Amino acid sequence: MEKLTDDFKEAVRAMPTKEKDKLLLRLVAKDKLLVKKLTFQLLEAGETLEDREEELKELISRILRPVTYNTPGYLLVDMRTCNARITEHIKITKDKLGEVQLTLFMLKTAFENHMTMLRSFPTFRARTFKKYVITRIKAILKKAEKLHEDLHMEFEEDMNVVLEYIYQFRPTADLALEEGVPKRWE
Repeated sequence: MEKLTDDFKEAVRAMPTKEKDKLLLRLVAKDKLLVKKLTFQLLEAGETLEDREEELKELISRILRPVTYNTPGYLLVDMRTCNARITEHIKITKDKLGEVQLTLFMLKTAFENHMTMLRSFPTFRARTFKKYVITRIKAILKKAEKLHEDLHMEFEEDMNVVLEYIYQFRPTADLALEEGVPKRWE
């Protein structure tokens, strides 16, 4: 991205307001994520955060519904889709607590709905799945630690359920032990 010179900045500031507004709207329209972010901030005034989280949970539940997957790899593809939606939600709302809660919800839903399928495959078939899960849980543990401790009660139960699932599935349990992931979060 090219750095704007001071002269250019001053020239833009000196433009008539009507022209600046027109240019600003054209520029904003080119960035879909920015449009969503500004819609949330300016029009919704942050009032729809809980609604957005509920919609996202419903989407995650639909995507990770209990269907027969051919392999852990196909489940992983859907989990990555869910994670992309969570990331977009975070970029729009800056909802740090929601990031922890939604990621835990995704991991919990995946294990609850697909543990039988996961266990039916040899350990080596879950190689990418286990790396993804452990990477996600480590990131969420770090983010959870940074949140104010009064907020911990909002997700403590789900965190421990996910950690329990991780240690019930041998491939993730082995990697979790290697990576120093705790068995319980308190």
